[in-house]
Amino acid sequence: MTMINPAYMTRQLSEIASNRNKVKFHITSQKPIRPANAPYPWEEKALQKFSRTGDEYYEWNLPKKGTREFRYMAPLWTEEACLKCHAKQGYKLGELRGGISVSIPVGTILSIRDHAIWKLDLIFLGIWLLGIIGIYGSYRSSVKTLTELQAAFGEINMLRGIIPICSSCKKIRTDSGAWEQIEVYIRDRSDAEFSHGICPDCVKTLYPEYSKEESNDD
Repeated sequence: MTMINPAYMTRQLSEIASNRNKVKFHITSQKPIRPANAPYPWEEKALQKFSRTGDEYYEWNLPKKGTREFRYMAPLWTEEACLKCHAKQGYKLGELRGGISVSIPVGTILSIRDHAIWKLDLIFLGIWLLGIIGIYGSYRSSVKTLTELQAAFGEINMLRGIIPICSSCKKIRTDSGAWEQIEVYIRDRSDAEFSHGICPDCVKTLYPEYSKEESNDD
């Protein structure tokens, strides 16, 4: 097995990998001994970019129709062992002799990725909608509270300042010049309601006879 040509061995491995999971290996060169090892267009572009050890090339091939692939290629530099077969092609030690590429189908992987992104988009959209609803609810609540506060301040402001009141009957003069009972004036400008009764001092003044009876009972 150690005497098998490296290019032939790579071709056998490529056939096995291709049959199992559609992964393809390819050894190529700008001066191939075997015509079938001629570089594909994307491999030719990679070979032209290689200039030093450590170089590599990769790209995504994502056609709308057909197999979507991830392509990778690494350079092959001429070593001492390579000269046994390739010296006759004019290669020298350390020169770029070609490259080895691998093409991996990524349709399934990308479908899983796209599905995950779609799910994330829905989650973020849901969070965004909840945020908008929350902001709108807070806005409505704030507007309602502000309206109630303005109304309350308006009612309070109505009862502020100097109020002209009769010193005898205790009626209050309105802005239009009319005189209103104090309870009517306050009731119309607040939420207060009045109930009527007579205080002890007024009982003595208005109904002295009842005041005397209460004193006798005591």
